[in-house]
Amino acid sequence: MKFCRIILIFILYSNYSIAQNKSLWAIEQELYKDYEALSSNEDWEIREELAKKFKKKFESFLRKYPTTFDYTFTKLLSTKYFHITTSKDKRLKIYSWNEQTGGSMRIFCSIFQFKSNEKIVIDYPNDYEDTFYSAIHEVKIGQRTYYLAINNGIYSNKDASQAIEAFYIKNNKVIRSTDLFVSKNNQTGDIEVSYDFFSVVDRPERPVEIISYDNRLKIVYIALVDESGKVSNSNLLYQLKGEKFVYIGIKKAK
Repeated sequence: MKFCRIILIFILYSNYSIAQNKSLWAIEQELYKDYEALSSNEDWEIREELAKKFKKKFESFLRKYPTTFDYTFTKLLSTKYFHITTSKDKRLKIYSWNEQTGGSMRIFCSIFQFKSNEKIVIDYPNDYEDTFYSAIHEVKIGQRTYYLAINNGIYSNKDASQAIEAFYIKNNKVIRSTDLFVSKNNQTGDIEVSYDFFSVVDRPERPVEIISYDNRLKIVYIALVDESGKVSNSNLLYQLKGEKFVYIGIKKAK
């Protein structure tokens, strides 16, 4: 009898999961159509209104269905204007998309979705408006896990930026660090690099990796850029020492 009850529970849960996935899939199809309509509209005032409606609808979708945290969003990702990155520990997920309201300057929107106290929560903790996120690295310092998120800005065909931001999760909020990176004269929770895209256009990866992180050595590498924005073959190095990433010097890339 107990075995039969377990089987019944399993079947009911499986049917519920399948129904949930079908529901998520159906809503994603709607969102995809909304986004296509937004992208193809040639009236910029209407496009801005559609962009606001899309953001509101997408956020509402994420809030209503916590199971979206484990959903892949294959259809939206197929547009190539959507970026979804998830931390290795599966606690933080960042959605970014091109709002299609800019010209050569791209306007992006980002939503953070994360697990806290067994809940799925939505937040907007980033100070970098109009950027998209391409990677999340994580590092455990003491009892706290920091998430090192890489964001990217596109301001013209030539002008671009990349930044690393440090976050941690506490009390159902994503908190921005203000002092994780330390140099001789400064403490900050983020480091940004503005650069000339044409100086790295021949590199194969997209987005171009101006900032990287070596988890084994616990070193953040930040490309050195000259006054004209040209990216050099050298990096500023910040290494984890104790509870901070401390500036340790400049090193040429291999």
